[in-house]
Amino acid sequence: MVNNLGRFIPSGLIRYRDNVFIDATGMTTTSTGEKIGYEIMYNIELPGLPELPQYKLVRADMRTCWLFRQKSKGVVELYCRSIMDLQGGVPSYVSSLFSAEAIYFLSNAVSGAQKRKLSYMMHTADHHKLSSGSEKFCGVCSKDISKNPLTAFSAKTCRVCANRVCSRCKITKKISFLNRQTRGVVKRSVDCCTKCIHTASQMSALEIAQNAAAMDNPLAFYYETALRTRSSVSSSASER
Repeated sequence: MVNNLGRFIPSGLIRYRDNVFIDATGMTTTSTGEKIGYEIMYNIELPGLPELPQYKLVRADMRTCWLFRQKSKGVVELYCRSIMDLQGGVPSYVSSLFSAEAIYFLSNAVSGAQKRKLSYMMHTADHHKLSSGSEKFCGVCSKDISKNPLTAFSAKTCRVCANRVCSRCKITKKISFLNRQTRGVVKRSVDCCTKCIHTASQMSALEIAQNAAAMDNPLAFYYETALRTRSSVSSSASER
């Protein structure tokens, strides 16, 4: 993992840091029977992955542990402890800023999980059972989107369920995919309806992980082809 020391530091002044670590996510049970979730990241040294000064990278040391405890429905208590050493003689105030920002990235986990679920939904949607609802009405709120030319123009097709939705019931998400040729990561703007967003939020992450592991290619829904296939089907549904 390569970090750019956050938004506060011009990249020309301080070199990027990289980390080599193992991480583990799971659930455990305390002596009192309470379930605790955990996320652990711990730096390791591997013979085949030495430091890379030729790429102007400095190898940092990061050891972090997050613990999650269910307080009530929809409320999770979070405890974090982290030890970070940026190496290279970075001033302490810079190190503090970067370390805090690096730890805070966990707050993006909820959004990242939702986007992964949407990718999974796009890949596994039954392309032969698309919505047969009228294109005149929003698939979520049933608003007539054909009366006003501006409303009709702003309406979009949900990439998951292929329903035509008005601007108020549409949410655009930036989702990352893998390019099959270059293996690089690309971000695409994907239009989804609020109904599918809600469905994704309520889906079991464990069930999706188990289903993905059972696929012939567990990484299939990470590729751009999952988006393009769904997009082409959605387009044909709109034309009808």
